Amino acid sequence: MKTVPRARKPSSKARRKRRRATLKLAVNGAAPTLVCAQADGVEALALAQARALGLAHAGFVPSGTRNPGETFEATPTRHPAQALKWNTRFADATVVLTADAVLHGRARLAVAWCRRYRKPWLHLYPAAFDEQALRVWLRTRPLRSLHICGARAHQQVERLEALLDVLLRALTAVERPVRCG
Repeated sequence: MKTVPRARKPSSKARRKRRRATLKLAVNGAAPTLVCAQADGVEALALAQARALGLAHAGFVPSGTRNPGETFEATPTRHPAQALKWNTRFADATVVLTADAVLHGRARLAVAWCRRYRKPWLHLYPAAFDEQALRVWLRTRPLRSLHICGARAHQQVERLEALLDVLLRALTAVERPVRCG
């Protein structure tokens, strides 16, 4: 009598990975899809400017968000940190925009998730902004999606509007390497 070798049962980590929710990325020419929630502050500004520039956008939002839109998926919980975690995990890289060099709140949590998932991240603030360094950082990474997060509405977001505009314009102007195959 022959015995058939049994396939190994998938590990719990593999089962969790298979259950993860994913976003559908819209193709928008050479620019990567912006991943952000519909939160107040920098994320709301990034979403508004992306729509004005015609950039593709998507993201995870907390459950219970009114009218999340066709490109946004709701998380199982209402906690905004869950959406931040999923957006950080899903994106290829994260850009954190704050009014000064200190990271706190959502910005600090996003950087912690980037470190946990070993994702590249860049912290931008007006006092030490170098546009050429930003362009090099964007050019050296093959990005399909970019997570933008940072300061909340009460944390001097109006100072970051010009910085966000420069970031989005640099993102659309980056020459992407052509992949074969």
